[in-house]
Amino acid sequence: MKNALLLLATALLFIANACQKNNPLTDTNFEITESQRIRAYLTDTYGFSPESIEETADAFIVERDQIFPKANFWEDYGLSSPNEFL
Repeated sequence: MKNALLLLATALLFIANACQKNNPLTDTNFEITESQRIRAYLTDTYGFSPESIEETADAFIVERDQIFPKANFWEDYGLSSPNEFL
């Protein structure tokens, strides 16, 4: 009886492990693109809705009237250093 329970528990462990799906957020091959980082920064910092951000080859256009060029984006709109305000 004890061996049967041990065998059943082991079988359930193998089945549960085999049924797990890969989570792209915890997968080591998952990388956030620069465009995704900029979009997240614009929505988190400035409060723009993600639907209002359009991407072109050279810039992000927000709410059809605000342009954020991709070239030097982090230097112009992001924090250039952690101690910027000191």
